[in-house]
Amino acid sequence: PARYELIVVDDGSTDTTPEVVEQAVGKVPFKLTYLRHENTGPGYTQNRGIRVARGQVLMLIADDIWMEPQTLRRHLEFHLETNPDEKSALLGSVFQSPELNETAFLRNWAPHQFGSLKGIREMPYYMFWACNVSLKKQFMLEHGMFRDERGRAGSAAHEDPEVGYRLMLAGMRLYYDSEARGVHHHLEEFNITINRMYKRGLNFGEFRRLVGQPELSVAYHVLNLSTLRDHWRIYGGERKDYLFDAEKNPFRMAVHYVLRALAFNWLTVKLIWLPLLRAAEKSPLVESLVRPRFYHGVMAYYFQKGAAAGNRKFGAPVEIAR
Repeated sequence: PARYELIVVDDGSTDTTPEVVEQAVGKVPFKLTYLRHENTGPGYTQNRGIRVARGQVLMLIADDIWMEPQTLRRHLEFHLETNPDEKSALLGSVFQSPELNETAFLRNWAPHQFGSLKGIREMPYYMFWACNVSLKKQFMLEHGMFRDERGRAGSAAHEDPEVGYRLMLAGMRLYYDSEARGVHHHLEEFNITINRMYKRGLNFGEFRRLVGQPELSVAYHVLNLSTLRDHWRIYGGERKDYLFDAEKNPFRMAVHYVLRALAFNWLTVKLIWLPLLRAAEKSPLVESLVRPRFYHGVMAYYFQKGAAAGNRKFGAPVEIAR
């Protein structure tokens, strides 16, 4: 416990967070620092905690992630023993808590999809997710730091991968350890998650503009008039290396886009998927028919819908010279 500290940064919460932290201060064996400010957004909140941290290594973890035993040890061993250079960062895995079984949605929803990353050692910059990631503090201070302002459509503004891109430009290599596990324990609601995915879509154009690289449109599976050029540049250029294997094959991606458009569009989502998934909350028989990919298809539809709406509202992203 003397080798680490915990910094809790409270972004204007309205629950009992202050009381919970106050009760813990005198009981925990490590140094616990509590900071609070009016609701400002995740970027400002992360930066405030980073600046007051005393250690050489930072670990960023979301408020709905519970670390499993040995996760902190694996992060520390990575930085202090196997990868002491300043440019190495480590991403741990995150899995949905099995205790989240109150609704059919929670029983079938796995938002992080870390199970598909088996055997992959190094991650692209857009996988820099502050839910379970660690890096050297000085490197972050010099080359990263989150944007303090919210996205143009509010929070859910892709602030994690955006700072990951800037860190990558400075030489960051992001490694992955599936055994540095975190458990996602968030009582999400179906309609609220739909709304958050739509807002992420609204903010995608701004994220794409800030990074200025075409692989984002392909990696996030955003296909519309404003991203056609991105797809053309990827499959005719070298930046294909920033994609996972599944996205590197243009024919496979074309099939994916066609099937998605046929299965999840404004008509099928309204008339089939939303009634079916809402009925699953009331009927065990209906729930036995649904699959996790149904929920992911609906969420992807609302993300795409938000991205298209963002272009209409704010304008399509303009290329930034790099």
